Amino acid sequence: VSASFSRVPACDMQMFIVMLPLITLFMYSQLGAALGTAVSGALSMILMGTLTYYHPLSGPSVYTAAYTKIAPYCYGMLLGFVLHSSLREKIKRVLVMWSVRWGCYLSSAGLMYGLVVLSFESSKAKYQLDPWPLSRKSLFQVYEEFAWGLGLLLFLLPWIVGHGGMIKRILASHVWTPLARLTFGAHLTHCMLIALWYSTSMHLFEWTPWDFLSKIVTNTVIAFTAATFLYLTVEKPLINLEGSKQRR
Repeated sequence: VSASFSRVPACDMQMFIVMLPLITLFMYSQLGAALGTAVSGALSMILMGTLTYYHPLSGPSVYTAAYTKIAPYCYGMLLGFVLHSSLREKIKRVLVMWSVRWGCYLSSAGLMYGLVVLSFESSKAKYQLDPWPLSRKSLFQVYEEFAWGLGLLLFLLPWIVGHGGMIKRILASHVWTPLARLTFGAHLTHCMLIALWYSTSMHLFEWTPWDFLSKIVTNTVIAFTAATFLYLTVEKPLINLEGSKQRR
């Protein structure tokens, strides 16, 4: 889909291969698998910060490497391990309290908001030729690695174990089904589209909060539009073809 960003499916496959031993270990030791997954994610974050600090010129190659992007994946696997263990019922009982549930939601919102703000400030400093010192940049890379994954985990945990109320009903609505079918296509195409937009722009970016927000909305709309085109012209016809062959 995108030659310059083909590392996306490559990273996904490498992460899947890394997790196979941990999934096998889970069959024999739930605690061992959970600890192994947590340690893998922690090592990934430490490695990202260390390489950013000591090898700043290798930024692009470090950023696109699977070993520095696996931390959020580990959070997802860790959540899966927990939900298939004896801890599920204990977590469910704790999350009965509305204060604990809303604590998860607010913590998630804080982590993600902090990530957006810091990403904006980091990019602004970079493009205004006033980059952050290496120590701050290194710490930001570590925060970036765990904030999004942990934020999603805290947000999803209450309603995955059976709580959630209104938020669960909203997320369970069939309204989201069309978008759900387009998310992977948007994931594959958004990098290419953003790079194309930035490299062909004839105007300098202002780097104001409003400008940053408008870019997020515009990039999202364009990525899902491209994903819709790919779904209608490639994915859906192949699904129909596969279904017709199976019926025969």
